[in-house]
Amino acid sequence: MWNGCKNLVTLTAVAGLLGATVSLEALAQGKSPFGQGNSLDALQGQIDRLENRIHDLESPPNRMLKGEFAMRTNASCITVKVNTVNDSGFNGVVTLSPANFSSFNVHGVWSFGGDGRGSRTGQSSGVGVWPEWKGIAFGNDVSEGNFTYSFLPDGTVDVHSEPSVTKALVGMYKDKLRRASGGSGQQGYLSLDGNSLTLGTSHSVEETIEILEDLDSPAIVVNKRMCQRTTTGFRISKKP
Repeated sequence: MWNGCKNLVTLTAVAGLLGATVSLEALAQGKSPFGQGNSLDALQGQIDRLENRIHDLESPPNRMLKGEFAMRTNASCITVKVNTVNDSGFNGVVTLSPANFSSFNVHGVWSFGGDGRGSRTGQSSGVGVWPEWKGIAFGNDVSEGNFTYSFLPDGTVDVHSEPSVTKALVGMYKDKLRRASGGSGQQGYLSLDGNSLTLGTSHSVEETIEILEDLDSPAIVVNKRMCQRTTTGFRISKKP
């Protein structure tokens, strides 16, 4: 008897919280106060959906940015030659040795894990001008690229790349591995529908470029660079 009364009181309270007007007699007859079915099962289904929505709102923000996006990055860089990782190529944004200018783009897929970590694959191509050459073309295959990211409720996204390894497809370092580390992150926004992403560099930070014969061989530092990037992408996987 008590359990039956307690259940009625609970259902009445829930209905009140959801803004419904209901009588104890209707609940006792198993009728839904929401006009969607005439059983307590229908009411329970609506309660379950409400609980799931509350869970979504209380979950960590990164959960809202999850899945795969087709991404394109455009970059413009100033690069200088160095001999060791401790050599600085810049004083602020002023180069300390002869420099080149390069422009490249990267097409690929970025995977956001929903936990603040992600990975990317793709290919890049570009052109550069060194003082001793009229110009060079280069292309790289992104064989290893990981990043961390944060996502705020207002849609703000902050992405920071970890050291990435690419394989040169053409150019002076053809078939060698190339590792880029350091540099600045990209900031931007996820669209309201969660299907498009726009990022850009807010300020340039010096990056280090190294050449490797393979992942186990010693790295040779060849360049330092500073780049400005813009990245856009569209969701290609289902929403979580």
